[in-house]
Amino acid sequence: MRNSSRDNIVIINSLKDYIDKGYSIALIGCRARGRPFDVCEYNMLIYARGSSDNGKSNYASISNEYNGFIELQCSDTSIKVHMLSDTDNIVKKAVMVKDMIILHDPNMELSTLAKDLALNHNIMRYYIRERLINTLIYLSKAINSDNLLASLWLKVSACYYIDACIAINGTHIMPAHMLQQLRSLSNSKDLNAIVESLGIDTNRSLLSIMAQELIDMLRRNNINDYTVEKKVNYLYSMDMHADLYTYICYICKNIITSLNKQYIYNIHREFSKIMHLSNDVVNVKNLAYNLMDICKERLKAIRINKN
Repeated sequence: MRNSSRDNIVIINSLKDYIDKGYSIALIGCRARGRPFDVCEYNMLIYARGSSDNGKSNYASISNEYNGFIELQCSDTSIKVHMLSDTDNIVKKAVMVKDMIILHDPNMELSTLAKDLALNHNIMRYYIRERLINTLIYLSKAINSDNLLASLWLKVSACYYIDACIAINGTHIMPAHMLQQLRSLSNSKDLNAIVESLGIDTNRSLLSIMAQELIDMLRRNNINDYTVEKKVNYLYSMDMHADLYTYICYICKNIITSLNKQYIYNIHREFSKIMHLSNDVVNVKNLAYNLMDICKERLKAIRINKN
């Protein structure tokens, strides 16, 4: 974990409001799991057990509803605060605490939660099954849609399948690093299906257009996630073209699936250039059927133990 002493001081000062309230604090995300880029943010988990507090501190922050975090403005250090409480469902708790590094846990509440969750081996299976079911739902949308909308739903379903595959492999998804995570999978069938369904293209000119369209769309809709722009620019500058393409599609998936139904009808027009949507409906549907078959095989293999 590459944290400078200056960053540590900034983080501690920024989270003082939470520390004073007695909340438990842990580092999560890629800086806890050992794969950060220089531009990666610090993802902080705040566990407010038994509290109805919405978690917003007195510091300047930006609420990002589509991604469920609070972004603190702390000089040039990006900090995302993710709140967790007793009212959250058990699957969310398990996903959030996986591979965390506890920094402040005065009453041992967060460490106790982690130990209790580790005893329930079904939790991650529920998460994987949920992601596989979501994959199938959006594949059905792709098969039953026409024009660019079919391509959009295929790419959304591929992103859900990425979630499932990485979880099956025993790790937690890190969006800017997920193609690296996928390359470590032992099942090349999964990776090939994902690459084909996303339609990954490494053309630099195309990626420049996709990246700029994404940034413009975020700004136009007041989605102020500054770390996305930093990572897009970083991946582009480092010639990590396939990683950038995958990352852009995944960020779009998060936004699209958070939208209210009334915004879905013309959504393919908004995301046409950003996600590099295809007009080849026949090919899109063939890819959807192929991924559906693979996904169904995976779903059958998920076994939930009865207590």
